[in-house]
Amino acid sequence: DGLQRKLQVIALMCLFDPLTASTRASIEDIRGAAQQVLESPALRSCLQLCLQVGNALNGGTSRGAARGFRIDVLPSLSAVKSSADTQYSL
Repeated sequence: DGLQRKLQVIALMCLFDPLTASTRASIEDIRGAAQQVLESPALRSCLQLCLQVGNALNGGTSRGAARGFRIDVLPSLSAVKSSADTQYSL
């Protein structure tokens, strides 16, 4: 049992650096992607437009003056259809 534990520790010591390097690289990728999202003027403009459209569509209701929205509602924008011609959607 003692030998088994020692071998496990040695194996972990051999694998530790490669495993942490891979994890570190993944964390850096996520950090870089998050930074791009925060700094993207195009994404900011798109989200502002989504908010403006939502407020226009909900005008006259309690939801018509929203100052923000949850990001999980973005996929539902594809369900918004034109009242004049339903072949058009957002």
